Amino acid sequence: MTGVLCVWAANIPDSSETWYEDNYIPSMTKKLSEQTLHCELVESGLDNEVEGVGEREAPWKWLTIYEMEDARKETEATCDESNHAAMTGPLAQARFDVRTYGEVKRWQKDWDGST
Repeated sequence: MTGVLCVWAANIPDSSETWYEDNYIPSMTKKLSEQTLHCELVESGLDNEVEGVGEREAPWKWLTIYEMEDARKETEATCDESNHAAMTGPLAQARFDVRTYGEVKRWQKDWDGST
């Protein structure tokens, strides 16, 4: 069953942001997934939106989604200590919320890139 592993991250100190984005996420992508989507949440919505819309209510700054072929493998990955960042030193106050989601049904065709 195809699925995704979603990781929300918060309280990563400025001194560790580059390491998290440039080292940790690529190493986990190489180990767990063929492709990854990594995004940073912003304080407000798009330029034309009403003030207050899109404001962040939770402390989660980043969301990383690892697409995986096997939902069971995803769930096992959350328990495998070798996939955990060291929660000491600069990352002692960091928070990670990890969830797995399995695809139940797909309504669209797989896109093969042809027109």
